[in-house]
Amino acid sequence: MELSTVVLAGATGELGSRIASELVSRGATVRALVRPWAQTGRLSAIPSRYLDIREVDFDRADDLARACEGGSILVSTLSGLRGVMIDTQSK
Repeated sequence: MELSTVVLAGATGELGSRIASELVSRGATVRALVRPWAQTGRLSAIPSRYLDIREVDFDRADDLARACEGGSILVSTLSGLRGVMIDTQSK
């Protein structure tokens, strides 16, 4: 399977940052969807040519749709209960 651009929601978390690093090591480019206030330090080891960080308002479906355009696949490691895992992601 050819990996090109993987859209990764939750990339700044412990799990998400590990997944981002692994994807890049396998040849993918990662588009990290991050909240405006997110700390991106966990992603600093990834070369910028393989990482596209996009600030997104996860409560706005149109922001999410634009951020996902051109991606090959979407991976979500967002943490939270109903408000994040079901309500937000089902918009």
